[in-house]
Amino acid sequence: MGLDMWLMSGNDKKAKKLMYWRKANQIRNWIVTQANADKDSNVTCELSKVELNALLIDIKSVLDDNSMASRLLPTQNGFFFGSTDYDNYYFAELKDTLKNLKPIVNNMAEDEKLTYTEWW
Repeated sequence: MGLDMWLMSGNDKKAKKLMYWRKANQIRNWIVTQANADKDSNVTCELSKVELNALLIDIKSVLDDNSMASRLLPTQNGFFFGSTDYDNYYFAELKDTLKNLKPIVNNMAEDEKLTYTEWW
């Protein structure tokens, strides 16, 4: 068991998984905060190109200056959420997210929304 997170396009019947994270609680915290969702429940929400670009900007800022991590992309504790340390795993998740999310966002239409969902 653990925090599993997906970014998907399309509707329920034809949804395509674009990204997957495992216990990337800093990404979850950012998304849940943006969506104004209950941090203690499983969350499903839509994210716009503008919102996902803002996430990429915050990730790049933290990777450029690690001291910004706790302010821009703080970790979130939870029984199944993994480590809350700002360690190599934390920064590796950010690098992986930047690398894989950037082309997805670049290929989005301006009015397109993607769906974030999770299970834990």
